[in-house]
Amino acid sequence: MTGVQTCALPIYASWFVSTTQSGLTKTLEALRTSSRSQALASTTKHVDYMLHSIGHGGKTSRATSGIIRVTFWRAKPGRGEDVESFFKKYIQPDLDAGVADGSILMYNFDSEAIHTDAPGAYHLAVVYPNGDGLDKSSASLAARAKENPAVGEGFAAMLVTEAHRDSLGRVLAYQHK
Repeated sequence: MTGVQTCALPIYASWFVSTTQSGLTKTLEALRTSSRSQALASTTKHVDYMLHSIGHGGKTSRATSGIIRVTFWRAKPGRGEDVESFFKKYIQPDLDAGVADGSILMYNFDSEAIHTDAPGAYHLAVVYPNGDGLDKSSASLAARAKENPAVGEGFAAMLVTEAHRDSLGRVLAYQHK
């Protein structure tokens, strides 16, 4: 699955997914020409990311509120496959459990299909229905790190640690099919 994250910084962000790059560009153009999408039509402080989904989870749902947390990592040269394997073994199972119990609405783990930034970038976006879901995920991560600190240290060894970034946003409308 391929996805695009479109941001009109610093206030608005939207994202959509398609199974093809052509589908993404057609949707992006339709949004840009729509009178409802002034933020996308604007040329100031606007950036598009074309991302390739490595891991995805979520149930069919709709929400008019929520929280999105996006974490950005950059793999050290030659360590991208290790980062992807680590995600699938240690992070994705917890995310899938959160989707199953409703504390997470959806998640995407992506790499850049078109390299806007230096190669090796990974984005993990998680949409929570509320702050309780965010707290539950944070507690699960802290417990796992306490249980086996070597796992976290191994992950850190794969990354350019000074490139790490997190963002937290409010979701105003959300739909997942």
